[in-house]
Amino acid sequence: MLMIRNFLKTLIGSVTPFQVLLACVLGALLGFLPITNGGTIAALVLVLLLLVLNANLFLAGIVATGVKLVSIATAPLAFAIGRLLIDGPTRPIAAALANGPVTAWLGFDSSLSVGGLVLGLVIGVVLGLVVSKIVLRLRSAIAGLEEGSDAFRALMQRRTIRWAAWVLFGGIPKGGFASSAARRGLPIRISGVVISTLLIVLVVIGGWLLAGGAAKRVLVRELTRLNGSTVDIEALDIAWFGGRAEIVGLQISNPEALDRNLFEAERLAADLDLDSFLRRRFAIDDVVVSSARLESDRTTPAIRHESSSKAPTIEDESPSEIDGVPLPEGNLEEYLQTAREWKERLQQIQGVLEKIADRIPPASVPEADSPSSDSDDSLEAWLREQVDLHGYAGVRATHLIEGTPTVLVRKIEADGIRTRDQSAPTYDLVITSMSTEPGLVESPPAIEVRSSDESLTAELELGRISKSGGQNRFDITLRDLPAERIVEQLVKSQNPPFSGGSIDAAMTGTFTLRPTISLVGPLEVVLRNCTIRIANESATIAELPVRLDVGGRLDDPAVALDEKAFADALEKAGAGALAARARNEAQSQVDRGLQNLENKTGIEIPDDVRKGIGEVIGGGLDGLLGGNRDKD
Repeated sequence: MLMIRNFLKTLIGSVTPFQVLLACVLGALLGFLPITNGGTIAALVLVLLLLVLNANLFLAGIVATGVKLVSIATAPLAFAIGRLLIDGPTRPIAAALANGPVTAWLGFDSSLSVGGLVLGLVIGVVLGLVVSKIVLRLRSAIAGLEEGSDAFRALMQRRTIRWAAWVLFGGIPKGGFASSAARRGLPIRISGVVISTLLIVLVVIGGWLLAGGAAKRVLVRELTRLNGSTVDIEALDIAWFGGRAEIVGLQISNPEALDRNLFEAERLAADLDLDSFLRRRFAIDDVVVSSARLESDRTTPAIRHESSSKAPTIEDESPSEIDGVPLPEGNLEEYLQTAREWKERLQQIQGVLEKIADRIPPASVPEADSPSSDSDDSLEAWLREQVDLHGYAGVRATHLIEGTPTVLVRKIEADGIRTRDQSAPTYDLVITSMSTEPGLVESPPAIEVRSSDESLTAELELGRISKSGGQNRFDITLRDLPAERIVEQLVKSQNPPFSGGSIDAAMTGTFTLRPTISLVGPLEVVLRNCTIRIANESATIAELPVRLDVGGRLDDPAVALDEKAFADALEKAGAGALAARARNEAQSQVDRGLQNLENKTGIEIPDDVRKGIGEVIGGGLDGLLGGNRDKD
């Protein structure tokens, strides 16, 4: 009954055409906004405008509900319109709005929001004009009856009719229906101004008092989405005036083992820089992590995030070279018996890097000189992937952000990180220059890890995505590791290829984030006081340097060993028998390979060619660590 009364009041009651037009426009704008995904602030602004501008609230609600259903079906169209406005001739305007004070909070970096506002404005204006015209015609017709019919006027004077009119549409307008047809109301609703003021005050006070709880929910949601499984936070306290924030009880679960945490910390304290708050910019100067642990057990199993599965990658093939360095041929299976386990570990590392790369448009990460059409194709593919992962509402035009990134964490420092093994050394972690738009920051994102016993040092730097440019590089050093411990990680054999002594290893190289997560670099290994076994020969060697060339996709890298150089190193180390055995094994594999080639092609290979190939190509040490290259 109430809806019918409001509807009739809109048509023939005291509602003015101006109120009808405003209600349709603001209701349509509300309907097209992705309120739960970046459009909350803009929606609040529209609600305040509804109250202040004296729009008909009932009609606005009806229009918003209907348009919301339409917006679901027209999301691809709204997204396309938004992209055209953001990346087309109006880009300077979009950039100014996305970076301006206050307007930066209204979602102008969202293609769906911008396109939705345009569609909402068009539909709202058209609908408002149509409904206003219908209302005016209906009221004019009733006014004509009122002026030209004595019987109608007499009927309207009856008490029962006036009471029924009040029940149905709020009563007969003062001055009759003729006056309502030409009525012009105030554009501002005084009561709406008062209510809006009170709402703003309540929102500010509530936001200040409840900021910790609201920020905690947002942080948990975003971290869970990025991690791919549950992230728990016990409490988040924010001291706005003091510029401090503190997270208590952080647990980041392992998506591959839901009963464990990848990382756990009792407390994280940070200094906040809120000078650019109105422009939606947040800078965190120093984050200090206390009582951190890796691979700890969870009291309750985590839940995998529903959108954690990765969409198809833009391109799956490995590049032929990285930074001008050609990639080697071969694979882990040829050298490691535990290649499968190592690939799984590498896939976890790759997953972290992919989540970084996925949020950066290809245009902002130029991997090499390429035609603009190729760049456009890559951007289109990236956008399709982002829509599949996050939906239309989750895709942001981060390239509009100028000056400083939306969120910048200048430094995160965690000392004394422990693992499940209590006897193992602790680790110190330093992360610098992490941001949502790294292309706006001179200092590249970097991670540094060091163990307390100096057995591990690792550094990673993402230079290519920073403002200053450069290479994506890594540097990993392992020192004085027990050989038995390494052998257990590499082979499953009762008669391992080496035992005793210690191992040093170092690898320095570069990597790419696109088109795939790929790396290239030499792995320098030094075996000290180890017993080496090749076939039936063995020898104890004081020091043996080994170089492996590694390159290709991170989850399936190619590995190449210069067998001749390795044999020379064995001979230099005083293991002549092993060196001879290595050369014989290498030559025998070359002979078998050439024989297979002759059998398949029917072409006889001359002896001098065989000899030359044998001196250059070797394969005798491919199985040094239990690998399984096909030797048939």
